[in-house]
Amino acid sequence: MSLLRHVALRTKDLERSRAFYDKVLGLKFLRYVYDENYPPGCYLSDGSVNMTLIQYVGEERPPFEHEGEYIHLGFIVEDLEETYHLLRAEGAEILVEDVKVEKAFDYDHIPEGSLKTTDPDGNILDITERKDEWDGVKL
Repeated sequence: MSLLRHVALRTKDLERSRAFYDKVLGLKFLRYVYDENYPPGCYLSDGSVNMTLIQYVGEERPPFEHEGEYIHLGFIVEDLEETYHLLRAEGAEILVEDVKVEKAFDYDHIPEGSLKTTDPDGNILDITERKDEWDGVKL
């Protein structure tokens, strides 16, 4: 059996993405990575999974569309309401409420249970406070 312990994302704005994952989702910033042979980056972690953000230096990529993304990431948070307010303060768009049912979201209320949103680069994120959201996940 293998264990997922690392993901890497390329980002248009390293500092903005670092702050988003640190401030909004609570990943711990570990350190910057500088290597003359590669673009700059940084390491963050939730204590089990390392996330590396790498400064993207290529041509502008087309934005991802919900249900058309190649990959999306899922996060379990302690308090979805608090995370929702942090997302809104960052200007993040809420795509749908409830990552399983995908109900249209109306900004006149706080989402319950889970939501889909995007990070500063348009990567799709599932965010839930349900500890049993995904089969096989043990906390």
